[in-house]
Amino acid sequence: MPTYEYECNRCKERYTLFVMRLPREAEKECPYCHSEDVRQVPASGGGLLFGLGEGCGTSSSGFG
Repeated sequence: MPTYEYECNRCKERYTLFVMRLPREAEKECPYCHSEDVRQVPASGGGLLFGLGEGCGTSSSGFG
């Protein structure tokens, strides 16, 4: 599921939206102080780690 990370310019809290489409303006409201003055920040990239664990590239199927 796509994630979008935002930081509130008013209270400086960071939060993440999990949505199946691009977030709408109304969804970007800060859940802490309810300000609409938010900005998208670079995602932490945690989801990029899938499949990079131990044994990567050592498949016995002949494809790694």
